[in-house]
Amino acid sequence: MMKHTKTLFAAAMAASLFFSSQAVVSADEPERPTPPAPERPEIPDGVKELIDAFRAERSDLTDARRELAEQLRDATEEERADLIAAFREEYGERIAANRDLGQRIRDWIQENRPERPERPERPDLPSRPEIPDEVLAMSAQFQDVRRELVEERMALRDEVRDMTEEERRAAFEALRDAQQERVEAQRQLARDIRDARRAAIEDRRP
Repeated sequence: MMKHTKTLFAAAMAASLFFSSQAVVSADEPERPTPPAPERPEIPDGVKELIDAFRAERSDLTDARRELAEQLRDATEEERADLIAAFREEYGERIAANRDLGQRIRDWIQENRPERPERPERPDLPSRPEIPDEVLAMSAQFQDVRRELVEERMALRDEVRDMTEEERRAAFEALRDAQQERVEAQRQLARDIRDARRAAIEDRRP
């Protein structure tokens, strides 16, 4: 129960500080245009037949290899040599022929691969506005207070290790109440920083 209470408290504090801090930093960058996908050439019927024949033969050869593996499982060393030799004699030419067929298909695909269109150039990023000293000072204050809140929470976690469950709950509630005012101030400070940054951007627009 105590571990659950501490986890919820830590999660709530972390979420509050995180979303507040996100308001401090914002950047609107233009999206990079995505080139249209190249049109794939239609596969001729002759090539489709080759692909079907390749897949059918590959399936038959796979079944033959599985059957050989089953036979080799309980065979003696001499029997294994005979089985492998018989397999190569029966299927060797078919394996080589299907390998060549697969290469022919890959060559056709490579030769008929559509050219990729050139990627559009990324638009120039707008120059970032200079951040006024006042906003920099506000941001530094925000970071300092956030660091204090986190350090206080970490220190309390060490202090309550030897306390009873009731004492721990009371300690965390007291810390939450003690930090509440500063947390609210942090949220307001984050909004002020965001508004000041937006105002600086607006001032630089023509």
